[in-house]
Amino acid sequence: MAYITQFATNTVSNTNLTAATLVATITNTTRIRKLWVNIFADQVKGTGDYIAHILVKRAGAGSSYESIKTTKTAGAGVTSIYFGSIPITLNATDVMYVYIIGLATDNDTTADVIVDVNEEWADIDASGRVELTSAAVDAILDEVVEGSLTFRQMLRLFMAVLANKSSGGGTSTIIFRDLGDTKARITATIGGAGNRNAVTIDGS
Repeated sequence: MAYITQFATNTVSNTNLTAATLVATITNTTRIRKLWVNIFADQVKGTGDYIAHILVKRAGAGSSYESIKTTKTAGAGVTSIYFGSIPITLNATDVMYVYIIGLATDNDTTADVIVDVNEEWADIDASGRVELTSAAVDAILDEVVEGSLTFRQMLRLFMAVLANKSSGGGTSTIIFRDLGDTKARITATIGGAGNRNAVTIDGS
């Protein structure tokens, strides 16, 4: 299961929004990230369309690539607007620029803009490795691999042959035990040429 944590935030106060206004610059210092950008604009004039757009510079240099552009219509009397959950993926050292464009009437430097950037994580540790829950591990181990045998049962059978007690060596029946020596995991009938002619297994 994925979860969300805050990656960065930026606030711009008392700004003029009549032209494209840079409200956040976010540098991704390490590894690829899936980010969600939320933009909160307060004390806007309303009664018109507001535009948020995001540009990305790969490795922080060269061309600026327009990634996302979205429009929010603010009705009459609406003075606070929200652009929510805009997804974007950044590679290591990419730089993201967040802009908002208001109306001609947003020219009195009263608007306040907050940009929250949240990161979507899988269940990973500090080294970037995926951490599986116990339920996820159980689901893997209990997956049927061959016939009706699960991966967990096959591991028990492997261990019986490789590491546990056995009996009947040199006879026509050889038995491999479980780790606790409480049951026969594998009972094999051996023919005259040393071949296994019949096998009974218990991976439970």
